[in-house]
Amino acid sequence: MSILELLESIPDPRMEGKVKHNLGSILFVGLCGVLSGCENWSDIEDYCETKFEWLSRYVDLTNGVPSEWTFRRVFTLLDPAHMEQILSDHAASIVKSRDNTSDQIALDGKALRRSKRLDLKCLYSITAWCQENSLVLAETQVEGKSNEIAAIPLLLEVLDLKGKTVTIDAAGCQKNIARQIKEKKGDYVFGLKKNHPTLYEAAGDLKAREAEHDKNRLYDAFDDGHGRSVRRRYFGYDARTLPAIHEWQGAKSLIAVETISSKNPDPDKQVTS
Repeated sequence: MSILELLESIPDPRMEGKVKHNLGSILFVGLCGVLSGCENWSDIEDYCETKFEWLSRYVDLTNGVPSEWTFRRVFTLLDPAHMEQILSDHAASIVKSRDNTSDQIALDGKALRRSKRLDLKCLYSITAWCQENSLVLAETQVEGKSNEIAAIPLLLEVLDLKGKTVTIDAAGCQKNIARQIKEKKGDYVFGLKKNHPTLYEAAGDLKAREAEHDKNRLYDAFDDGHGRSVRRRYFGYDARTLPAIHEWQGAKSLIAVETISSKNPDPDKQVTS
């Protein structure tokens, strides 16, 4: 189902007989404005005036461009959860399409740039990101960085995880999150740090005991960028013998990452002797 069809399925909260613009048209052009960088209702109105001919190819704008006050009133009346579900369904349909298959979902917490004000804290969100499609599958807001652990299960609940691998940094390395992913028929890769000291120490002992050699080397390559050369090596180990590993549902492997970096010489500087 196209995004236009999904938007048209949203019930119109306005009083029948007193509307000038189709609800689906307002939502579509508003969404296009936000995706194009508009930051307020006035920006969206200006955007519609500028892109009127292009937008008219897809939606009915025979009554002209909605005013900024119309945008404000309509979006205030809408149920945010309903709108979010519509967008999530559209994102899911893209991922499931034949030419855009993806089996990895990356969960990460982000601070919204320039959102901090004198009387407001910085806005944080947890995002489910599909790398292959460059697409946000779902997102939820949190009060701060420390609230990520409580928000991640809520975000996972709305995602289809069957056959997918979920990657999360150390903030989401929790037993209940691992269990939730496995119960939804998914797999996971967590970042492990000292927030789980017993497992972290056992993992370090395993790596030291098994050492690094060709048989357990998974990846070894150089990456040049940002003025430096980086070598990354990945080594895999059987984690099923680690103490209390059974508490982490489905955990089987430990991957150790080694990063070696060096600054590249400045080609513009000449060295003389």
